[in-house]
Amino acid sequence: ACTGDGPGGSAFAVRDSAGVRIAENGAPSAPVPQWKVSEAPTLEIGALEGDPAYQLFQATSVARLGDGRIVVANRGTHEVRYYGPDGRHLGSVGRDGHSPGEFRGLQWVGVLPGDSVAAWDHALKRITVLDPRGGVARMATTTGIPGMVPQVRGVLADGSLVLTSGFNTAGMLGGRGVRRDTATLLRVGRDGSVRDTLGRFPGVENHVDVAESGGRTTLTMQELPFGRQAVAAAGGERLYVGTAEGGYELRVYRPDGALERIVRRAHEPLRVTPEDVAEYKRTLGLYGMDENARREMQRSLDAIPYPETMPPYVDVRVDAGGGVWVKEASRPADRRPVWSVFDPEGRLVATVRLPERVSLQQVGPDWLLGTFRDEDDVEYVRLYALQRG
Repeated sequence: ACTGDGPGGSAFAVRDSAGVRIAENGAPSAPVPQWKVSEAPTLEIGALEGDPAYQLFQATSVARLGDGRIVVANRGTHEVRYYGPDGRHLGSVGRDGHSPGEFRGLQWVGVLPGDSVAAWDHALKRITVLDPRGGVARMATTTGIPGMVPQVRGVLADGSLVLTSGFNTAGMLGGRGVRRDTATLLRVGRDGSVRDTLGRFPGVENHVDVAESGGRTTLTMQELPFGRQAVAAAGGERLYVGTAEGGYELRVYRPDGALERIVRRAHEPLRVTPEDVAEYKRTLGLYGMDENARREMQRSLDAIPYPETMPPYVDVRVDAGGGVWVKEASRPADRRPVWSVFDPEGRLVATVRLPERVSLQQVGPDWLLGTFRDEDDVEYVRLYALQRG
């Protein structure tokens, strides 16, 4: 075992337990160092009007290549778009369909070794690999991935993808109440074959409501507000998983699924207040519904047993150097989320507060890439400068 001081004088200790390294981050005696993000983006892609190539529609995933190009999964137009380091549109691949180079449920893009790009289509459960120039190199339909809308959690050093199995509606049946689905993490080769099952973990907490009206039974199922959810990210030779059970803890796995390290942090959970619930309902977006649908949704929201506290975290990313970025839970009114950064050994080294409305996508040595929506719901991709230390 070894001990030492972390940032701000926090206690940090590492011990071995049956071959698994456990990293403990105690409560800091001083503020944790804050890394700075530039107030204005160094690059912005997006437009309200003008050339359609710059109008983004459901940009679900973005990534930056080694030469500075930016690739965007523009799900609304079924396109993978390429932009230059200066933001100029270079070309697009894709349209609606099933044929090579076409997509039905484009959800994610990621960089493979050699600056080729993998595009994941959850509707077709298909991986399309684009060569460094943007041409279709090959496609692979995956097999053995259960559930609806499986999601990619990252790329390992050998180019294999880590996917989470999709949502299982059958697991939600059986009466009203809070239910938590389970999810399987799988390592999938670029040929679509499942190479390893990395483990099965608790998934998202959902609330199931059953209503009787006029002789009809209606089942309503929705994600539990402020509920727990599994987070996972892959990068390099490691997979990072957090289930939000038992406090602030992340588990680190090798590509073969063997548990290597457990990272823990002293944490005081946020209590869910009536103001949080009211803000959640306000921002849910009930506009656009007809009166009956809005009334039914409001009834469902009023019936939910809201948790007493929020989960310790809601997302995780791996940066270019193997650092682990964990998005802390925040109140609905807080539009500038905080990310805590751990080094590869599990030591808390910094916190980062992102600009308002920015959703983090990728972290480089001195930059952040994210998506942004303005108050009019116009979408943008933004690159920011990051100052570490």
